[in-house]
Amino acid sequence: MANPQKWNKYAYVINNPLTRFDPDGLDDYVVFRPSAEFAGLHKSEWAAAEKAITGSKDSQGRQNTFHMIEGDKATLGAYNKALSTPDTHVVFVGHGTEDSHNNNAGTGVLLADGTSQGKNGGTIITAPSNDPTGFSFVFQGTPDVNVAASSVALFGCNTYDNASQYDGTDFTGVQSGANGTNIETVDMMGASWVAAGEDRPEMLLLTMFLITANILKTQATT
Repeated sequence: MANPQKWNKYAYVINNPLTRFDPDGLDDYVVFRPSAEFAGLHKSEWAAAEKAITGSKDSQGRQNTFHMIEGDKATLGAYNKALSTPDTHVVFVGHGTEDSHNNNAGTGVLLADGTSQGKNGGTIITAPSNDPTGFSFVFQGTPDVNVAASSVALFGCNTYDNASQYDGTDFTGVQSGANGTNIETVDMMGASWVAAGEDRPEMLLLTMFLITANILKTQATT
């Protein structure tokens, strides 16, 4: 029995048929890669991930969707919109924010124009145009977010610490410890996770053994 999940008639709602539904049968993936460090990185792996998603169709022949939002377009507003959209799978790949006074515990993720703390909102960070030093920043808090996405996967340093920010959905994060996680590793993990599809349980277990000091952890809704 290589992949028993293929026999599970409730796999499409993550074994929660009473609390989840999928009216159009489509998987809508939105991937955020805000860091400029990703330019040209793992192009073939992400192309394979997109093909894996869009290569599947619903009963009416409609393709699942895949959207990559990169660089300065990967804003806090775009991220919050994706989080609040039902039947969406939100994937973040990049830098997590951490608390240096608490063993580098994860506190959120870094978007192009600020930070997100999931359902707790976030902070938009701007630099005044009239600042001669270039080191003065304005911090503006944003409202709480109703996380309605089907799943959220965060690939960045200690992002599993953010699980409580997404406790209304199925959540995957990285537990990297004090040594952190390099950007190339999290990018590969993100592409592999999206491409794995129904084989994600096996992929997660394999990742725990193959990637040194970095463990992918998943928290499903109950």
